[in-house]
Amino acid sequence: MQAAVPGWLPPNWRDGRLIYALPINTPTRWIDLTAAESIASLNRHLGQQLDEADGIPAITLATLAGEDREATTAIAEWLREQVLDDGNYAAGVPAHSKYGGGMGWGPTRTVGGG
Repeated sequence: MQAAVPGWLPPNWRDGRLIYALPINTPTRWIDLTAAESIASLNRHLGQQLDEADGIPAITLATLAGEDREATTAIAEWLREQVLDDGNYAAGVPAHSKYGGGMGWGPTRTVGGG
């Protein structure tokens, strides 16, 4: 058994609580925040705002997975409002858990489009 480490939960604790199914209409598009184009776009549109408000001179992967809730919330709010090239909103953002244990899927809109 693994020793208690802050932020660590055993897989059976998480797995036993997976109670929601998220229906996804296909085709749908998710935002890949690990792509250089995505990070460049965030810097172009939010870089100055985050630098002035939070002292973050450049948005990086570390910013996206960081502990600065004001920065990550500002980024999430901006992403939620973006209309993609096909005229639709992104379904959300897939991301690796910073605590390990696989992928998480963060929808940008509620079921029903709200």
